[in-house]
Amino acid sequence: MKWLYLCLFLVPFAGAVEEEATYAVSPLPLTGQVVSQKWVVDTWSYVNEGGSMWWFCGQAAVSTAFNCLRGEYVSRSTGASQLEFFHVKLKLKQNGYSTSEHKEADIDALSAVINIYKGTEFESIKRTTTTRNTAKQMMYDALSANHYIVALSQISIGGTNYGHYMVVYKIHRDPNAATGGTVYYADPYTGAFGNKSFAAFLDGMRDTPTVSRYSFLEISR
Repeated sequence: MKWLYLCLFLVPFAGAVEEEATYAVSPLPLTGQVVSQKWVVDTWSYVNEGGSMWWFCGQAAVSTAFNCLRGEYVSRSTGASQLEFFHVKLKLKQNGYSTSEHKEADIDALSAVINIYKGTEFESIKRTTTTRNTAKQMMYDALSANHYIVALSQISIGGTNYGHYMVVYKIHRDPNAATGGTVYYADPYTGAFGNKSFAAFLDGMRDTPTVSRYSFLEISR
């Protein structure tokens, strides 16, 4: 009798399904707040350290999140100064960064730089999980709290896929679509906004060195 009672009690919950919903920061970011990773060529370090083929998407993504949270526009010169700041600090906080050919930013080092050197203004929390549904819920929660997401997903350039940091500001969840919905982000590579299917974005998050994990920075002010 007890077994029958429990089964009847659980039936309503078994049929629960996700509903279509949109999660977004407010106000939405503006184009003039996006930092292009290509502005690295204007930095003092790139010029004086013989910079070549430096991949600055991580540095540019966090700089963009800062500008959006501040509600400030950014010029190319100001954006280059932000990239210089992260370059100098990552030399101190990321093992192997100084000798790296491409100067790729590590997600943990970026978080450390934010909390140590910008901690009076910004907070960074690294969210990570092996479970896809948990990752999705953590992203919904971050955007609902008006926090920006800096995630390492993927970008295709010339037919080759690269790990690439993007700044997520909105997710439209659509459980009725095969793609699961759409992710909207600021892209440091183009210096503008873009979007891709939620499924593809999540697939790209499982990139080296976080294979089988979904990790992102939740940045707030």
